[in-house]
Amino acid sequence: MSSDWESESIKVSSPRMKQLLQKFESLQKHLSESPKRDWDYICHLTTKMNEVTAMIMYEENHEKFQHMKEQTCPICEKPFMGWGNNPAPIPVDGNVCDWCNEFIIFPVRMGHKKVEKYVMCILARNKSKK
Repeated sequence: MSSDWESESIKVSSPRMKQLLQKFESLQKHLSESPKRDWDYICHLTTKMNEVTAMIMYEENHEKFQHMKEQTCPICEKPFMGWGNNPAPIPVDGNVCDWCNEFIIFPVRMGHKKVEKYVMCILARNKSKK
């Protein structure tokens, strides 16, 4: 059986990657053989395939993630790993964590003035501590 993975140049550099690719191919086979009206089963298989795909992507990029350094969010002052997020329009130095981006930066960008006032108070308090 020829798999879709053979057409792409994916390095099978570790036993874990080989195992993930086999699992994906197995799920793909089950999906193609499943009854077309069994939507719950199809959704379940699709979800599992997405999870395995995410694991494969992580394995492929593992080296890149290892070189990431820990950063500190300038708003909540908690450490986080990753690229971080653009804090605009909040005037802070550095990138913000995913939580602050979702619950503080986005609302401020959407024009929620109460959130913006709250953040400015937090930042003023943080500066006075230093």
